[in-house]
This record gives sequence, structure tokens and C-alpha cells, in this order.
Amino acid sequence: MILLIAAVLAVALILVSKMQDTAKKGADAIDKGAQKLFSEINDTSALATKAAKKAEGAACTKDSQCESGSCDAYLKVCT
Repeated sequence: MILLIAAVLAVALILVSKMQDTAKKGADAIDKGAQKLFSEINDTSALATKAAKKAEGAACTKDSQCESGSCDAYLKVCT
């Protein structure tokens, strides 16, 4: 009886070990996919923000909206 219990425990430990390996491989694959996705999002965002930059004298509310990177807080125009 003890041998049977030991054999069942050994099989269970082997299965748990295999499941942990599989879970780690799956997590790594998901992480790589997420990194690729976020990279694409950042690239797309960079393209969109470059297209949306305003010229000197245009109305703005923050520095990131201007081509020069400077928005006059009082006049609310790109400098």
C-alpha cells in the first residue's frame, strides 16, 4: 500500500513539474506578444503626435502640442 501511495505521489510531482514548465513557456510567449503589441502602439502614437504638432502662433494648451515644444501658458499659443 505504501508503495502504491509513493508511486501516485511521484506521478503527481512529475505532472506538477511539467505543468509548471508549460505555464512558464506560456507566460514567456504572452510576454513577448505583449511587448510587441506595446511597441506597435508606441510607434503608432509617435506617428500620430508628430502629425498633430502645431506651428508657431497656433493655439495650444501644453508644450507637447507645439512643434517647438514650447507653449506660452499665458497667451496659450505655440512659441
